[in-house]
Amino acid sequence: MEEFLSLKEVQKKLGYSSPTSVRNLIGKGSLINSKKVKGKWLISKEELDSFLEGLNNKEYFTLKEAADKLNKDPQYLASLCKRGVIFPNAKKHSRLWKIPIRDITEYQMQLEADAKKDYYTRKDISNLLSVQAVTVTRLITNGSISNNIKKLRVNIEFQKLILISF
Repeated sequence: MEEFLSLKEVQKKLGYSSPTSVRNLIGKGSLINSKKVKGKWLISKEELDSFLEGLNNKEYFTLKEAADKLNKDPQYLASLCKRGVIFPNAKKHSRLWKIPIRDITEYQMQLEADAKKDYYTRKDISNLLSVQAVTVTRLITNGSISNNIKKLRVNIEFQKLILISF
């Protein structure tokens, strides 16, 4: 017979500060076998164990680990995760992002493919404009400059002029 846990029990197991976080997991479909009986949520213990196993195994990186591996700013990756731009299988658990290694690998391959297409990297733009890379990230995030700027075969000063005009 399947064993079920209360919202409070699951909250304690996950280390959440409130049952609302558990309800959010249910709402997002992370605990799909949960059911409401007489106004109270019951969560399958087996499903919770599976959920925890998936978060704890090394098929995932934390956001910091992913940022280190990709040489990216963790806040930049977090903003992309929140908007669903990259890492489609990333999960958030106890305020920590868990990103599947396969998503990171696919993202790296995409970055390598883009680099071969002669597009500027964030570092390239930062060097050309003589600003910090984080400033370039902000400019890209708020739409001031495109994240797909094709390299031109012209002198550096002309490249700066073109970048500034975006």
